[in-house]
Amino acid sequence: MKRLSLILLVFCSSLLGQTNSPGAASVFEVATVKPSASTDPRALVLAVPGRLLMQNFAARTLIFLAYGVADYQLAGGPSWIRSDRYDLEAKAEGDPTVRQMEGPMLQALLVERFKLAFHRETQQLPVYELTRAGGTTKLQPTQEGTCTAYSLDAVPPSAAAALSTRFCGIGSSQNGTNRALDGKGVSMAG
Repeated sequence: MKRLSLILLVFCSSLLGQTNSPGAASVFEVATVKPSASTDPRALVLAVPGRLLMQNFAARTLIFLAYGVADYQLAGGPSWIRSDRYDLEAKAEGDPTVRQMEGPMLQALLVERFKLAFHRETQQLPVYELTRAGGTTKLQPTQEGTCTAYSLDAVPPSAAAALSTRFCGIGSSQNGTNRALDGKGVSMAG
């Protein structure tokens, strides 16, 4: 497996409540990480009770998910962290929450398998401010019952339920330079 070194830039300390060395209780019982054979530009993540499946993910995206950071908060690293894609399948003991599997447990796996090392620093960068133009918003409230609430702090739903349920939240996809953002049941703050 390739060695991964990078700089993690943090602009709000609450974004990274996790430590660099997760405790023994926050590791997967069994996990496989291998290069993805997929030519499809889409990635898949599926969290079901005691299992996490991630297909066709760049290492950089795995870092975003594990540490809860955005693209602008990550600097450095070799070029392959953007281009090489991986499939990950992990089994956890007990019933950890989605947040545990996609957070501290994934962090521990990145450290173990990719030898991930980083440091945190604060930098000032330019930002955009989102404001509403005059008049009323054109956004419509989500109709009651069109999506199901999904909690990262709960044990994930079964595979059948996860695949057949339209969950509230924001989803994104990318195909080359084309990006799509789909939100349902999302607050304005979200």
